[in-house]
Amino acid sequence: MLAWGNDKSFESIFEEQLKNLMEKGDIVIGLSGSGNSKNVINAIKYANENGALTIGFSGYDGGALLKNAKVNIHVLLSQCKGVRIYT
Repeated sequence: MLAWGNDKSFESIFEEQLKNLMEKGDIVIGLSGSGNSKNVINAIKYANENGALTIGFSGYDGGALLKNAKVNIHVLLSQCKGVRIYT
């Protein structure tokens, strides 16, 4: 995964795995403290477009993950340490 990210892009490392392994109806879980990790968001968007159920765990204001995951667990905390403990 790290070699692929170095050669191509870390923004799509999770999405590329889903392209090879995910099937329609699978459950895809995204975790992002800020809700704005581009690699997580890209994977969630791909999963949504290809028939998966997406679940997002996020903190702060939820960011793009809150808007893109079909099911959300959102912890409204503004300190990174608290978000990491509760998500």
